[in-house]
Amino acid sequence: MLLNFFGWIFIYADRTILNPIMPNIQSHFDLNNSQLGLISSVFFLTYTFAQIPFAAIADYLGKKWVIGLGFVFLV
Repeated sequence: MLLNFFGWIFIYADRTILNPIMPNIQSHFDLNNSQLGLISSVFFLTYTFAQIPFAAIADYLGKKWVIGLGFVFLV
C-alpha cells in the first residue's frame, strides 16, 4: 500500500513538473516558444500513448505490480 502511495505521488509529479521548469529549459537551451511547445506536446503525447498499453497490463497483472515494476526500471 505504501508503494502505491509513493507511486501515485511520483506519477503526479512527473505529469506536472514540466510546466514550472519550462522557462529554465528555454533559457538553458536557448529555445524559442515554438520549440518549447513542441517539447511539451511530445511529452504529453508520449505520456498519453504510454497509458494505453500499461493500462491493459495493469488490468492483467494488477496496479501494484505495474507501479512496482516501474520503480524497478526507473531507479
